[in-house]
Amino acid sequence: MNLVTGITHIPIFPLPVVLMPFELLPLHIFEPRYLKMLDDISGQKNFFGINFIEEEKLSLPTNRPEPGSIGCVAQIRQVMPAANNTVNIMTVGIVRYMITEYEDSANKPYHYARIEFF
Repeated sequence: MNLVTGITHIPIFPLPVVLMPFELLPLHIFEPRYLKMLDDISGQKNFFGINFIEEEKLSLPTNRPEPGSIGCVAQIRQVMPAANNTVNIMTVGIVRYMITEYEDSANKPYHYARIEFF
């Protein structure tokens, strides 16, 4: 919990997977909005949130998990550039959280939410 002290907002990456604390999760990032997210969080603590979303909802314009849903903070441990301006990353789960509300005024191409840890 010391790693996330003071964090109240986090970028949200909805995926059809569940990340648990201490679990390793390799990801291939190719969408421009999530490449932007990685750029935005680099130089900070390299944290973003992973929330489960059903695969059929990923392509919908409103593909964000509902407030009240549970996710896990992912910390990027390794970045490996890949072909065609994509990137492979290795993440590890840190701590679970609940989304309390989205910050639509954040003016970001990815979801950005206020969270509470538990």
